[in-house]
Amino acid sequence: MVGASEALLFHGDGEERVAKRHRSATLLDLDILDCPICCEALTTPIFQCDNGHLACSSCCPKLRNKCPSCAFPVGHNRCRAMESILESTLVPCPNKIFGCTKTFFYGKESAHEKECIFSQCSCPDCDYTGSYKDLYAHYKLTHSKFSWSINCGITYTTVMFISNKILIKRVHESKLLFAVQCFREPCGVYVTVSCIAPSAPEVGQFSYRLTYTKDGQTLIYESPEMKKVRKVSFETPQENFMLIPHNLLFRSGLLVIELCIVDKLNQEAMESVLESLFVPCRCAELVCSRQVSYGKESTHEKECNFSPCSQENLEFFDAPENLCECHDVSSQTAMPQPHLEDVQEEPLHTSLPQAAPYFLPRDSSRFPPPPRYTSIFDMEHIFQAFGLD
Repeated sequence: MVGASEALLFHGDGEERVAKRHRSATLLDLDILDCPICCEALTTPIFQCDNGHLACSSCCPKLRNKCPSCAFPVGHNRCRAMESILESTLVPCPNKIFGCTKTFFYGKESAHEKECIFSQCSCPDCDYTGSYKDLYAHYKLTHSKFSWSINCGITYTTVMFISNKILIKRVHESKLLFAVQCFREPCGVYVTVSCIAPSAPEVGQFSYRLTYTKDGQTLIYESPEMKKVRKVSFETPQENFMLIPHNLLFRSGLLVIELCIVDKLNQEAMESVLESLFVPCRCAELVCSRQVSYGKESTHEKECNFSPCSQENLEFFDAPENLCECHDVSSQTAMPQPHLEDVQEEPLHTSLPQAAPYFLPRDSSRFPPPPRYTSIFDMEHIFQAFGLD
């Protein structure tokens, strides 16, 4: 549909001079808006020769700016009339019959089609085509014995014959099909993984990790982003693949490889949660008040002055080296005084309660401890132990 907007133009005295009526027209053949040379949709800028023959901007340099119809120069004079027509021509999405309601200026619909959620995907095992969700349901119902269901974020052992070239994995939570493909070439076997779906944001973003081991040698490949395809290609990939040399392959032609598919959006969300999550030190019962990032507790415990049976915690008792053989920092409870007396074979010169767990840092600047511990510790004896008044 081609249309012109309605407008009224006035002079300064208020007299109406020009009136444009809203007009529209229907193009019976959209092919007239295609480049006559490459037959692709015309996009601005559009050029014409002196005889009026059109050429798109990509064809002009290929023709060395020489019109193929009349040999006149082309690529210097723009056809403004045709550009105006393109700028006022709206066309529906090619997937309108499947439910898409979006419209675009002519020539822009092809870019949208790659990302349209209604784009049709082809089944790798038959002639069926449909949306990626319909394709998942079709494959699960019709070809389930040739596919295996997996979950994202979990590593699975994938076994296939190289001669079969393709193995389909189904992810139930996202209703997606993933194609594991291998290609035998003179230099080795190429292994790649792709997602059968359009490049729509609703589909999500995925990455994958391949691990291959034989005779003590391990190959690891991590793809930062998995490629999405609407139709599986059986041509050797030029990027995003693992190459396994022939000397590392099994003679039987069997390929045994570890595969892990990662949902990048869910992974990033979980990482954000973990980065904002803090937990108390496991030695919190022993006065430590530090808050540690989740997953970093063990690293902190190695440096924590309140870790049970650590050498630093015993220095203020003038204990000999290797006083205690128990250095398990994962314990959340300090060892009571009788344990140290058994190891040292003489009473400790403190008046701390026998049943009270204690281990204090040599850094006296950290004291006095929080009030919640004053009922357990005799503060006078603690200060005396540190030589404080």
